[in-house]
Amino acid sequence: MSDRDLRRQAPSSAAPTIEVVATTSAIIDFLAESASPVGVQQVATILGLTKSRASRHLANLERLGIVDRSSGGRKFQLGWRVIRWGHLAAGLPSLPDTLGEPLAALRDQLGLTVLLCTAAGGDAVVRECF
Repeated sequence: MSDRDLRRQAPSSAAPTIEVVATTSAIIDFLAESASPVGVQQVATILGLTKSRASRHLANLERLGIVDRSSGGRKFQLGWRVIRWGHLAAGLPSLPDTLGEPLAALRDQLGLTVLLCTAAGGDAVVRECF
């Protein structure tokens, strides 16, 4: 039996795992919710990763344009590709059209008004009221 940290072992198969996707998603969410660029150690601490693992994920995401380094070069923020996805998503069917039926069902189930909101800086904008 090895005393080696399992998080540092190579995966047993070449195929990506859901764990990699979940970690990547958590990093993107964390960067999206951060008010300013964040360092590798901060990402590692918040997400419970080793610093080297967080660094590898960030480097891979940077190569894909999903994250960019801040002007100082030591911190990370969302990259051009995420901004592009946002612009593309804005052209898709509207959130109220897509989510209207499930949110109306939630309203009926709870007997409460349900608001569909989108983030706007540190605030939220009500898009639809059900």
